[in-house]
Amino acid sequence: MTAAVRERPPLAVVEAEVVAVARLTPRMRRITLGGPALVGYPGDHPGDAVKLVLPPTGAGEPPRATWGPDGLALADPDAEFALRTYTVRRCADGLMDIDAVLHGSGPGSTWARTAAVGDAAVLLGPRRDFPDDLSAGAPDLLLVAGDETAVPAAAGIAEALPAGARAVFVLEVDGPADEVAIESAGELTVTWVHRGSGSLVEAVRALRLPAGRVRAWAAAESGVAVELRGVLRREHGLSRGAVSAFGYWQRDRVAEEVAEVSEDTEDTQDTEGTEEHR
Repeated sequence: MTAAVRERPPLAVVEAEVVAVARLTPRMRRITLGGPALVGYPGDHPGDAVKLVLPPTGAGEPPRATWGPDGLALADPDAEFALRTYTVRRCADGLMDIDAVLHGSGPGSTWARTAAVGDAAVLLGPRRDFPDDLSAGAPDLLLVAGDETAVPAAAGIAEALPAGARAVFVLEVDGPADEVAIESAGELTVTWVHRGSGSLVEAVRALRLPAGRVRAWAAAESGVAVELRGVLRREHGLSRGAVSAFGYWQRDRVAEEVAEVSEDTEDTQDTEGTEEHR
């Protein structure tokens, strides 16, 4: 039995502005975007993501752009820009929350640290990383695993769980100060793994999964995502279609595209390019 899915909406470029900022943890900052273009915006499904069209340094006015048959087109074809992907934590009533992890360096990190009320933002999206429609039927157990970059998606997925649905979340962060509240109407168990005192992969390996239909979704550093997929497929025996694993970032480099790790990836221990996803 396969999960019911929500169709991915068409890509579009929209403009917004920063209307609020807040520090959630020592390493996570919530940036709230607003504007007429976000009223009725389709990126309201848990785990949806958008690409920010940023200036090359991450600071300053973003380049204006449109989306068409030939892809992304800048108003100034000679303008330099950077694309960085962020999970949409919440999108409703013309407002979009982006919970950005403060790590690494580069345009995305600069934007996450310095975005201020009144700043313009240009978004391309949405992308649908978690297509499951939980309201149409939850699995016997939903397993979500990831590091800090997966926490916003995990929190959104938890909120979408219907009453009575069972879920286990395993999330790795630096320490207790980086944990966030995760609320759900479902029967949810959350295990926080503190870096240095445990391992996300080992925590997932140690799980005792029940018989029945188990659905697993994971997102982390690319190499870790590959390991997680391998553990879930080979050691826990989940089918190919029951496991989705994403490399949201790559250690020591920024690549060009966020990719779901594939069966072939498990053998090469690499992904086919992952854009830095915060």
